[in-house]
Amino acid sequence: MTIREEYRYEKKDSKGAIVEGYAELTPDVYYEVLIQRVTQNLREYAQTMEDELYNKSEDESMYYYDENSKGKKIRLTYIDKLDEITKYKVNYPNLLRHSLITSIYSFTEERLLNACSRSGLLMNVMTLTDYREAVKRRTRRRDTGIFLAREYLRDCANIDITSFSDKWKRLNAFNKLRNCIVHERGNTNGYSYMDNPRSREGLQKAIDYLGNDIVNLEYGYLVLTDKASFEFLDTVDEFFKKFYETLVKQIKIKESN
Repeated sequence: MTIREEYRYEKKDSKGAIVEGYAELTPDVYYEVLIQRVTQNLREYAQTMEDELYNKSEDESMYYYDENSKGKKIRLTYIDKLDEITKYKVNYPNLLRHSLITSIYSFTEERLLNACSRSGLLMNVMTLTDYREAVKRRTRRRDTGIFLAREYLRDCANIDITSFSDKWKRLNAFNKLRNCIVHERGNTNGYSYMDNPRSREGLQKAIDYLGNDIVNLEYGYLVLTDKASFEFLDTVDEFFKKFYETLVKQIKIKESN
């Protein structure tokens, strides 16, 4: 079965001129069209905003120069500019990175559930909606989001996304950070974790797994580094590239049978 869709493309011809047009959206270009185009925009946005905040934090009007005891020239901060510098170096970057993590995660979850729907149509198997209802009738399990997608793809499309090296583990870890940011503003000691040792342990494992290059704790709050958003985007890119390669293989196997 095929899904009749088109996508808009731009490419250079043999003479270097830009050619625009429409082509059929097929599984072999799903990654490029449905994922890479969006992650590239997110990456450019993240870099633009990071650069803008850095440049503002380095505004020379907020600093002056003096010499230390060894006669070496050093840069000092005007006292009345400390709050402004803190905004650009600490507060705003943290707000930006929290926002980016939640945006990237929302995109990932939506695209993964969309991938489930596409897989169901292309492989002529149970739909995601029917699968979810069937699970509800059989068990008390209430998986949602990426975890519902994991179960559906395994049971219906014969694709185990948890086997994609460390990509699923990293996606799962970012899920824990996202939940803490959305529900507790990054407070790891917030209400959601007070009487829930399992959630607290899962969050701590995610923090340890991602490491200090990605996330740190300050007074119990998540502090993301300037690498966090880009690392998450890399994870999403690699995950979906592997997924769609696997989906194409599964479609060919089903068609050959």
